Amino acid sequence: MKGLPPKQILEYFLYSDYGPELEKDGNITIEEIVDRLTIDEKETFIFIAQRMIHSPSEKANILEFFEGPEKMKEDYIQLLEWYYENIFSSVEEDIRKLNKEKLEELKKRIPDVREKH
Repeated sequence: MKGLPPKQILEYFLYSDYGPELEKDGNITIEEIVDRLTIDEKETFIFIAQRMIHSPSEKANILEFFEGPEKMKEDYIQLLEWYYENIFSSVEEDIRKLNKEKLEELKKRIPDVREKH
């Protein structure tokens, strides 16, 4: 995350299920939408108010993301670092083992497609 430009983080947000439906925008790219939203505060407000299905307080937070992408990135990285240090690090090894076990289980359940061709 630290190496990503803030606008790219906003693009990923719009790609996620937490962002608005973007099919209505025709041939415009996500990059162009983010560029417009980070430049024009009024357009950003209208876009978020009309296109996102979040509560008013969540929409206010999203508006702050687009008004201050650098601050949003900084806050997001701090949140991820806090989460890792205070929550995830204590269960990281257990999750790694569980993922390895699940991967081995999936390998046993899924037939090798190469054998069929």
